[in-house]
Amino acid sequence: KTTTFAIIILAFWSYLRNSKGIKLFNRSIPQAVVLRALLKGFISLVIIAFGIFLLTLTNSNIGLNKLAFETFSAFATVGLSEGITGLLNSAGKYIIIVIMFIGRIGPITFMNSIISAKEESAIDYPKEEISTI
Repeated sequence: KTTTFAIIILAFWSYLRNSKGIKLFNRSIPQAVVLRALLKGFISLVIIAFGIFLLTLTNSNIGLNKLAFETFSAFATVGLSEGITGLLNSAGKYIIIVIMFIGRIGPITFMNSIISAKEESAIDYPKEEISTI
């Protein structure tokens, strides 16, 4: 999790400086690793945001900041709590359990387990540069 965060920060910094790749300590980080880290970070944020959303729907009597802290802590599996776990209803407790499980096995492993693998196409299409400015 720490190296993924570091790679995301380095990729952002590299993009801002308009450099060709990510280099650190006289080594370059492959694009596949950078893409995997960005994907992992994006999926993690989506899962956390969705968890916070579900918790606010099921436990509207608890403040958003406490629910967000509980969700981030559950996903990171760090063992910290605001002390509200006992106040959550059954649905909220199950949401926290699922978020802890996804955080433990990893978001990419979780996504791979629920999405079936597709066969590689034998056709290789031409590449095109697209402006994203």
